[in-house]
Amino acid sequence: DAKEMFQNRLAQNHLMRQFCDSEHIPMIDVTAALQTEVETGKNVYFPDESHWNDDGHAVAAREISAFLKIHGLDQNRK
Repeated sequence: DAKEMFQNRLAQNHLMRQFCDSEHIPMIDVTAALQTEVETGKNVYFPDESHWNDDGHAVAAREISAFLKIHGLDQNRK
């Protein structure tokens, strides 16, 4: 049922977060950033599926770049 699927759509994210936390593996979850873009009217997914389009990939790139900078892992450190 669609309601149940919607309620559990982030279950894999939560499981992966728990695993990464328990193994001390840094994790980047771009779900919130993608959702923010969608809520402002920007389409970040292909219309007929759940894969990111160019705008979705740009959001992910921005989030990954910020994560790397925060953790001092970017190559453009000054």
